Amino acid sequence: MGSDKKVKSILEVSEGIGKILIWLGLFGIGFMAYKMGKRDVVTSIKNTITECFGRVSGSGPQSIKPPFPPQNGYVILIDFFKNYDEALAMQAKLSNKRINSTIKHHHQEFVVTVGPFPTNAQAENALKTIHHYGLPAKLIHPRKN
Repeated sequence: MGSDKKVKSILEVSEGIGKILIWLGLFGIGFMAYKMGKRDVVTSIKNTITECFGRVSGSGPQSIKPPFPPQNGYVILIDFFKNYDEALAMQAKLSNKRINSTIKHHHQEFVVTVGPFPTNAQAENALKTIHHYGLPAKLIHPRKN
């Protein structure tokens, strides 16, 4: 009339818990390695998409027309960047200063701009604000028709 159930000792229980924790740790490390490895792929996909859609379809690798000077209004040119991540970093820096900006693809480079502004006075005021934060910027006047 004895109990057929085997009573596990504390040592056996802790050993089982330890094995589960090891497997969870290995799974977590594998998942992090998978995510970190995909980061470069995601960046290259962004650049590829930007390069593909930054061109005009037609007969050859003709680039889109330059966005400068603007047709209407004044635009502040912040800088040109070789890759999209650098342009995004500058856009984030501007955003932290509460300055809205745009990234445009232009001749294999990425251009960060602020504006357009309808008047020269508004553009000059924004330019002073940008220079106050120590950021590079140039005012681009509208196209003369």
